[in-house]
Amino acid sequence: AYLEGGHDEDGHDDHDGDHGDGGHDDHDDDSDDDMSEADAWALMDADGDGYANVSEIVDGFIAMDAPTPEEAMEDSDADNSGGVSWDEFVAEWNSDEEEGSDENLSNNAQLASDLHAAFNSSDADNDDNLSIDELGSFIDQVVSLTSDEEDTAEMTEIIQLFVSCVDTDDDGLLDEMEFSEFYMMLNDESDEMMFCMFDTDGDDLITPSEYAS
Repeated sequence: AYLEGGHDEDGHDDHDGDHGDGGHDDHDDDSDDDMSEADAWALMDADGDGYANVSEIVDGFIAMDAPTPEEAMEDSDADNSGGVSWDEFVAEWNSDEEEGSDENLSNNAQLASDLHAAFNSSDADNDDNLSIDELGSFIDQVVSLTSDEEDTAEMTEIIQLFVSCVDTDDDGLLDEMEFSEFYMMLNDESDEMMFCMFDTDGDDLITPSEYAS
């Protein structure tokens, strides 16, 4: 499966079955929950500069929904050739979609065309099969092509609130220590995090208007 159980705005699985939100769930539902803090930091700090901004964190959560090339190979290489053909990809994709669904590639010529173009651009040796190395590029393109802009915008808004709660120097970036607090609070869904989200002006009080918003 090329996209698995999706995250809702707070980074937890929603499993809504939609490709655009990461709807495939063939793999372990708790795969992202098992990710260590160090691995999560490496994913969020994608450029290795020691800081993660909101955009990088959102991209990191989206990346958590995507399978590894190894997982994609295991799911899709039906003939055990060591490569994934376009037909194998389509069969795997459609296996998770109802026949009448708009996400079924048989019913969505534009999506099929876009994904086929991504497949071909990832096929560096032009052998009509994607190797493990080539699958990495293809998966990145699938994620980009199927991301839901409205869901991403909503996630960005929520993550911005979370980041503001732990961004002690108010530079809009999380260093590794700040990210550690962010990651712990996010996973624990702590009262402290919830209070901070409502206390939008940071005065340690929640007014009726802040609560209502």
